Amino acid sequence: MDHGPRRVRVAQLEHVGERVKVVLLVPEAPAPEVAAVKDKPKAKIAEIRLGILDNSKSNADHLLRFVMEGLKSELPIKAVIATRKGNVSLPAPREIIEELAAECDFVVSAMGD
Repeated sequence: MDHGPRRVRVAQLEHVGERVKVVLLVPEAPAPEVAAVKDKPKAKIAEIRLGILDNSKSNADHLLRFVMEGLKSELPIKAVIATRKGNVSLPAPREIIEELAAECDFVVSAMGD
């Protein structure tokens, strides 16, 4: 099935005062329309706690490592909390979601292959 020409987009960082807005786009899909965020960020810019959720597909760990390294080079990441789901076919267990929600300011998840 042909989906037309492939478009590759990269992450963009936009600095707005003390805030940093990270825009990640899906490589082959058009960017969805989103509403502007009106809440103030919970984390101070110097204290970002990054969560990494590996869905356990092959190569997801490699992709997430590249994303993590890129974010660490652009943002003041204080800590990284990384975890991996046990089963690619099932949602992450409640314990993992609760840990990431409690310990992280934002979470990146990815699938590979």
